[in-house]
Amino acid sequence: MESSQKNKLEKKRHTKLKIFLGTVVIVVILTFVSLPFALQERQANPAEVNPTSLNELGWSGIGTVDRSSYDLKYIVTLRINVAALNYIDNQLAGQVNIEKNRIVDMYKAQHPELPGSIATPDIALPQVSRLATLRTMPPMISDFFGDQLVNMVTDQLISQGESIMKQWGVRNVRKVGQIQLTVRAKSVAASVYEGDLTAELGGKLVTIHLKGILAAWYENGIVMAAGVVPSGTLKYDYVMGSVTIPLSFDFEKTGAGGGSEFNELLKLVEGIS
Repeated sequence: MESSQKNKLEKKRHTKLKIFLGTVVIVVILTFVSLPFALQERQANPAEVNPTSLNELGWSGIGTVDRSSYDLKYIVTLRINVAALNYIDNQLAGQVNIEKNRIVDMYKAQHPELPGSIATPDIALPQVSRLATLRTMPPMISDFFGDQLVNMVTDQLISQGESIMKQWGVRNVRKVGQIQLTVRAKSVAASVYEGDLTAELGGKLVTIHLKGILAAWYENGIVMAAGVVPSGTLKYDYVMGSVTIPLSFDFEKTGAGGGSEFNELLKLVEGIS
C-alpha cells in the first residue's frame, strides 16, 4: 500500500514538473537552439547537513546516498536525477538514560531500604529523531525559474514529505503552523507538523509526541527537507525489581544548550547545502 501511495505521489509530482519543463522546452527550442546543453541531464548532488552541526548536536548520517532517476517526455525526453540522504540523532537515547540514572539514584537515596544491587537496566528508546533530505535535479534551464518551479510543485512536495513521516511510523500527521528559516542567507518558508508514535518501553506501550518540519527551496536543484523529533514530556513507569518509579523526560530541555529537540532540528535544516 505504501508503495502504491508513493507511486501516486511521484506521478502527481512528475506531471506538474512535466508541464513546467515542457513549457521551458518550447522556450528553449525557440530561443536557445544554440544551447542544447540547457536541456542536458545533470547529476544530483545530495543535500548535505553541515558536518560541524551534526557533530555539535550528536546527529549523523545513516546509510549511503540513495540515487534514483526518471524520464519526463514532452517534445523531448528529459532525464531527472534525485539524491536522498537520511540522518538520525545518536545522542538522545543516552541523554534519556542519564536522566533515568539521576532520578533512580535520587530515589535510592530516599529509600535506603532498597538493596544496593537492585538492577537498573537502560531504557531502550526507539529511534524517533529523523531527518531526510532530497535534491531533485532538473535540466540547467530550470535554474532560471528556480523559485517558480518550487512553487509549482509545492503540493506534491508536501505530499511526499508527509508520506516520508508516515513511513517512519508517525501517526496523526498534521500541519500546525509555518515559520521562516534562513538557509545559506536565503529566507525559506517551512511548515511545522505534529504527530505521535507508539513505542514499547519495558514491555509497555507508550505514546511519544512528535514535532516536525517540512521545507523546500531551490538551490542547485529542488531541495526538500523533512524531519521529526520528540516534543513535550514523556512520562514512563520505570520498573526496578519490585519497585516502580515514575519517570518524566522533558524534550523541550534535552536539546543542545538545554533547548528543545525541535530547535536542534531547525539548526540542522538551516545547515543544509
